[in-house]
Amino acid sequence: MAAPSASSTPSTPPAAAPSRPDAIAPLTGLPAASKALARRPVLAVKIDNAVAARPHVGIDRADVVYELPVEGGVTRFIAMFQSRDARAVGPIRSSRLSDIDLLAEFGRPLLAFSGAAGYVLDALAGADLVLLPHGSNGSIYWREGGRFAPHNLMSATHALYRAGAGRGATRAPRPFMFGALPRPTFYRTWPPEPPKRSLPGRSGAFARIPFSSESWTAVWAYDGGSGRYRRSHGAIAHRTAAGKRISARNVIVMSIDSRVGGPTDKAGNTTPQLRFVGAGSAVLLRDGRRFEGRWARASLTQPTRFTDHRGRPFVLAPGNTWIEVVPTSVRPSFR
Repeated sequence: MAAPSASSTPSTPPAAAPSRPDAIAPLTGLPAASKALARRPVLAVKIDNAVAARPHVGIDRADVVYELPVEGGVTRFIAMFQSRDARAVGPIRSSRLSDIDLLAEFGRPLLAFSGAAGYVLDALAGADLVLLPHGSNGSIYWREGGRFAPHNLMSATHALYRAGAGRGATRAPRPFMFGALPRPTFYRTWPPEPPKRSLPGRSGAFARIPFSSESWTAVWAYDGGSGRYRRSHGAIAHRTAAGKRISARNVIVMSIDSRVGGPTDKAGNTTPQLRFVGAGSAVLLRDGRRFEGRWARASLTQPTRFTDHRGRPFVLAPGNTWIEVVPTSVRPSFR
């Protein structure tokens, strides 16, 4: 290639490329405080969502939160910590079989929980997880005053990570896909008309997911000022014990097959067994837009892929994500 002529040579040096952060959190797409944090294994904490367990503690610090149905129409959360810590998190409750299948795609994560049915404990013992149950790790759990057992068990993420150190947990999980929405395009006609803005996706400012009664109906409403979706239990704002409103940059609603049967609890309720291998419909909410598509997972060790109807991956906004795992019998509504 010929050297540029003097007239074509720029008179000022080109601007330096913007520096990139050394460490990006794989589950949020945001800069992590250190490379060590960006490479940590996932810590999954099973969180109670009974009315008596509210308000929650520390769940707003999680990178990803899954909401799953359990017996009796109640839901529970799995709070996934990786790039940030919580000085206290809870209330922590018991594990379910579905937790094993869900967590398998994150390699060998740590799981903090408080007990389980006998058949679940047997399955957990053979699962590829670093187990941190209350009882075997009593010194890192405590009961919080002002709450009634069993809805008062707490821990701290730094203590849980310390207890799981050196036990073979997988390092950083596979990263999610993050990116900005395409910029709006403008169309002009003759005679002149006001420009019409075209944004990707459909309007997606609101979602309502009626797992059962209003106490376990997840409602997400978009706040344009913050660019986040705010969560409610029915008509009641979901807040932490510190008064912080629970919110997310991304909300994914995945419709999943569930099997009814097997052991029952003391009240005679059966725990739904969720089928995390297979495919189903999925909806992504981000930036006030709704993207419809599907999820698919070929095997338990493979990641869940979320794609639109053209097969293109869902692209998340950098920040935290809530994933609503919804049985096909439940009909979410969006607008």
